[in-house]
Amino acid sequence: NLDRIALICLAVQHASSSWGYRCAEFAFPLYFVALFPATLLPASIYGLLLLLASLFLSPLLGSWIDATKHRRLTVVRTLIVAQKTTVAISYAGFISLLMTGSDSIVSHTRWGSFAALTACGALVVLSNTGLTVAIERDWVSTIAEGHPPHLTRLNTIIRRIDLLSKLLAPLFVSLLTSTAGDGISAVVLLATNGMTLVFELIWIGVVYQRFAERLSYPAPDANGNHMRFGGRTPLASLRQCWPSFKNKTRTFLALPTLPTTIALALLYTSVLSFDSTFLTYLKQPHAAASGIVAKTNGIIIAHSGGSTISYTDAFISGMRGLCVVMGLAGTFIMPCLERRIGLIRTGSWSLAQETLSLVPTVTCLYIGVGLGWNTALLFTGLALSRIGLWSYDLTQLSILQNSLYGNANANFHFAMQQSLINLFDLSHFVLTLVWSKPDDFRKPATVSLGLLGAAWFVYILGYARKQRGHLLHLEGWQRLLPGKER
Repeated sequence: NLDRIALICLAVQHASSSWGYRCAEFAFPLYFVALFPATLLPASIYGLLLLLASLFLSPLLGSWIDATKHRRLTVVRTLIVAQKTTVAISYAGFISLLMTGSDSIVSHTRWGSFAALTACGALVVLSNTGLTVAIERDWVSTIAEGHPPHLTRLNTIIRRIDLLSKLLAPLFVSLLTSTAGDGISAVVLLATNGMTLVFELIWIGVVYQRFAERLSYPAPDANGNHMRFGGRTPLASLRQCWPSFKNKTRTFLALPTLPTTIALALLYTSVLSFDSTFLTYLKQPHAAASGIVAKTNGIIIAHSGGSTISYTDAFISGMRGLCVVMGLAGTFIMPCLERRIGLIRTGSWSLAQETLSLVPTVTCLYIGVGLGWNTALLFTGLALSRIGLWSYDLTQLSILQNSLYGNANANFHFAMQQSLINLFDLSHFVLTLVWSKPDDFRKPATVSLGLLGAAWFVYILGYARKQRGHLLHLEGWQRLLPGKER
């Protein structure tokens, strides 16, 4: 049985951490827009550099967490302090610039501040990645002790908190910026960030104390295989770590669960989600369905005499909320499927459900928008696909945790998966760079649908078939055949 008080403290700590990170993730680009009006270049560069930092440095972070398992509590508290401190420094920098005013800041000061804020932002992302690997992967797997029901329960708690934070934090930040202004909103978020630091340190301490027997880990001896970072110059440390890094990377690429990781990474290439590219498409005027003259209402805004349309902010927010609700539904459906059909088949079914749900969505993009039934199909398919997405996300996480339970380099493998996901995430920006016009959005959407289908085949052929020995149950068909043919 899992300690109820410890679970509550773990959930509250993760909710606080996730809320703070999601607020910062949404607020920082808004502040860049205020400081650099009439251009999206700084916000785009900022997002790209943060993704690259996570891509290249996450594996080293995972190795460090592996090497310090004997100091789990100290490591997590260090990461919490690092996250809160770098977020606070970023907010303080934004406050200083926003209070000065965009027109009063000279060019070299503006871009120098941008460089400093980008460096801070990279540290924010890395500390959050470290917390994700340390708590959501290492601690959760260790607390569950490889017991599938416990693992599923812990994973679903974490995922539901993530989804709620992803939905509510942007709404909270938007409310602050629209009512109090950018500068005051940054002050409020800075104060909230500082107040939660002490509580998070206490909550995670309670979790560790109540699961101390499970989370304790012997210190590595002098002949251990962990990467070591202390007592050397950075160059010497890099030279010493490089052979170990290469060996661990080869091991990661040889894992039997690699196809599940590739399938998950392929999902991140999709432009069919409520990220910046899809939101831009919805907000930009694009061609209405042929044969209609669009009229402005609560759902759409008509442009150019009704020949082009865009969607209203209220409608977009509502559809985004619906997608999050469907994602939450996926976290409830996945445990039920696992109990009924097993973990491996749950992954197959989840990927199939996501892919098939998006077929009508992509079809609607070719017809044009503005028709009632077309809009309904467009967003219904998108919302239903979130069930399969988050169900597979949980399934793949459980598969990987079960596979790596007790592995000395487990956190390195988790971090490598995160780097692979970031690499594939970059590619979806390439799709929208190639087809940058709103009316061409159906083309990257079609490619995304094809890649989702590829993810399904990679999973069933590269992993499910090898684990189960077959793809389909044929016993029912065999019973229908005459006796001699059987």
